[in-house]
Amino acid sequence: MTQRQQTTEALLCGALGLCMRSGSAVTGSELICTALHKKQPMILVLLAADASEGTKKRVSDKCRFYGVPCHTLPLSASALSDALGHSGLVAAVGITSYHPAHLVADKLGIPLPSQDAPKRS
Repeated sequence: MTQRQQTTEALLCGALGLCMRSGSAVTGSELICTALHKKQPMILVLLAADASEGTKKRVSDKCRFYGVPCHTLPLSASALSDALGHSGLVAAVGITSYHPAHLVADKLGIPLPSQDAPKRS
């Protein structure tokens, strides 16, 4: 792993930690799917690189249906858990506020729809 990749991962972990501390993160595939089903606001969903195929399919299908961007992180579930301050493994995290989601998306280099984009019904 190059030093640039390590720096990018450290910045990403810091941004995810800020999301968690600000109360803008939902952790776990079941809670994310439930929040999407109940039409609670979800700006961005991120999956751990080593999440199971079933988890990836279930979460990405829900995100596609509800129009929420879903991306796979370059972090393992263990590294994602550490970044979020959880003791168990976390395979998925959803971000519910625009500004924290934009911060994480910027670290990943992925585009996000603007805050003024039409909301899902």
